[in-house]
Amino acid sequence: MKVCIIGAGVSGLISAIELGKSNDVSIDIYEKNIKAARKLLASGNGRCNITNCYLSKDSYNNPSFASYILKDYSYIYDYLTNLGLLLTSPDECGRVYPISYNSNTVYDCLMDNINKKNTKIIYSTYIDNIVKKDNKYIVNNTEYDYVIVSIGSMADEKYEHNKLEECLIKLGLTYTKTYPSLSSLVVDKNNNEIDGVRVKCKARLDVDEESFENSGELIFKKNEVGGIMVMELSHILNNIRRSRKINKATIHFDLLPEDGFSYQKHNYIDDKYNKLKDDYKTLNGIFVRKLSKEIIRRANEYDKSQKSLDKAIRITSRSAILNNIIHDFSYTINLNSKPSMYHVICGGIDLKNITNTLESKRNKKLYCGGEVIDINGNCGGYNISFAISSGLVIAKSILENR
Repeated sequence: MKVCIIGAGVSGLISAIELGKSNDVSIDIYEKNIKAARKLLASGNGRCNITNCYLSKDSYNNPSFASYILKDYSYIYDYLTNLGLLLTSPDECGRVYPISYNSNTVYDCLMDNINKKNTKIIYSTYIDNIVKKDNKYIVNNTEYDYVIVSIGSMADEKYEHNKLEECLIKLGLTYTKTYPSLSSLVVDKNNNEIDGVRVKCKARLDVDEESFENSGELIFKKNEVGGIMVMELSHILNNIRRSRKINKATIHFDLLPEDGFSYQKHNYIDDKYNKLKDDYKTLNGIFVRKLSKEIIRRANEYDKSQKSLDKAIRITSRSAILNNIIHDFSYTINLNSKPSMYHVICGGIDLKNITNTLESKRNKKLYCGGEVIDINGNCGGYNISFAISSGLVIAKSILENR
């Protein structure tokens, strides 16, 4: 039996490991890059958050379908351990890492478990066509019994259509609309002066009449906001985008939440300003200088904007203006611009086209796994867990049906 795997990401490698345990199976993996598992190596800033103890179908955009595929946490933990990968205990958010906190450890472990006797990885080879001939498939001028498409998202590089996507559509695998997800958010204000500044805070995402809250670290970028907290909110935003038109989306940051510091007094800024009578001195000891300057700049703009208002509704207290900016440091989200950073793509091959073993309904022996299908999860090891699970499900189905 000859199997073609397109894409040497986590899902494809897991399928290859399991299929390679059978001596009568020959496997060719085609990878467009010069090295396998590129996204895995970048995951978690190189630390590789590989799974999460809070794994649940409800962590994914299509929970009912995810429930057919997703292995539970203990299964994935034990599976990886049996591959020889030593893992950490879950942290406070349930995240699990290799004990080395280095993605190269995971990469080495996966590659060590590939059966070199019956599995070949062909690098720097871009597949743009799959031809079905009778009950076989022709890929790269080679005939195969089974084909597994595990290329990540078609939108992963520049999210544009390509020849392979067109080929898959002809084979009955249509696509839902795709958006970058688990991403930074492009905003309406320029953050050049605070680019790279980080702050722990609370966030509220307003999407038309709906609101969603989160907390964590905020990272300012030139024309974006980022950090895990923002990435998780982007996941919510982009799943809403797929279901309906969004008229307006804004994001609001409370830069000094009351439960975030020991001096829990609501009028702390008021008291300090009334004592010091100086913007910078008031903000010193609370924020880094760059962020203090931006808060003061916004406060000055806010003060100027009030000149057109009736005196009865103006905010005249300088400390009140500073407080407003600090507790509602807000942006309008630019929904039409591509973020510079994203971890997964929301959307992909329509689940209506595939069975709960990830086989094409129209063309038997053609499978799709990992991010290429319309399943995406929360930040924190959920997407790698799904990739592992999908690779296992595909390999099991092929071995049972050969």
